Amino acid sequence: MNPGHIDTPLTRAQTRIEESFATMGGITIYLSEEEIAADEWRKLMRMVAHELGRPVETFANETTAVGALKDWPATAEEQREAKSNQRRAIQALNGPL
Repeated sequence: MNPGHIDTPLTRAQTRIEESFATMGGITIYLSEEEIAADEWRKLMRMVAHELGRPVETFANETTAVGALKDWPATAEEQREAKSNQRRAIQALNGPL
């Protein structure tokens, strides 16, 4: 944790967004499980993307808030991460029911 960092629901949400953007290029939030409103999630998603210098698309309805980096995967590392995510998804689908 950074010195002077205050742990709040908004800072925890920002960290979740940063981590999800870095590993998956997007995030889906199920609002029934959260204490932050959809419009706040969307603001945070746009703020994080702006700090990263990346374009983002956000959407929200009564149950879900979604953010996706428009240019993901943009780097070789992100392309490797995307392929790894795809392999894990395929393995999960092919696994036992």
